[in-house]
Amino acid sequence: MPTHALWHVLTSALLGVLRPGTPAQSLYVLRVLNIVLALSSIAVFMRLVRSYADEWVTAWATLILAFSQACLRYSLSVEVYSLNNLILTIAFFATYRVATRAGSEVKAGDLVVLALLSVLAIATHLANVLLVPSVVVWVAKEDVAAVTTELETRLPDARVLALRIAEQGANAQ
Repeated sequence: MPTHALWHVLTSALLGVLRPGTPAQSLYVLRVLNIVLALSSIAVFMRLVRSYADEWVTAWATLILAFSQACLRYSLSVEVYSLNNLILTIAFFATYRVATRAGSEVKAGDLVVLALLSVLAIATHLANVLLVPSVVVWVAKEDVAAVTTELETRLPDARVLALRIAEQGANAQ
């Protein structure tokens, strides 16, 4: 079983459609694909951060990600990681949007989208199967203790870790 199934299908299809004349041209096509995927991933990350932080924090977080050694290294080479980062960032953003939607419960369509994103993440990189057993529950900070107690009661074998972004939110003052 290939560990990067979706990457192989995507790149094979792209090269089959474009039919580059030389191996060097094939590498250029794949490098451009990686750059587009990396830029898309950075854009989704920026929207995710912007959904809970002010413009200053969003700008700095996005710049730090975009110019990090890992982002530059893997977006400029012909590797699976740009596609993997894009799928994972979309999955985190979708999870955040579902969890923070005011006044509504999680719908079946939401679960289908999150499940599909999980399958795509696993198809992108087999190591993403490690994400399946983890579940993130977003709650208001005043409800953390009650939700933690309820989860520990219902799921005695699970480990519940209460995490927070910041005491006063993620805004620069």
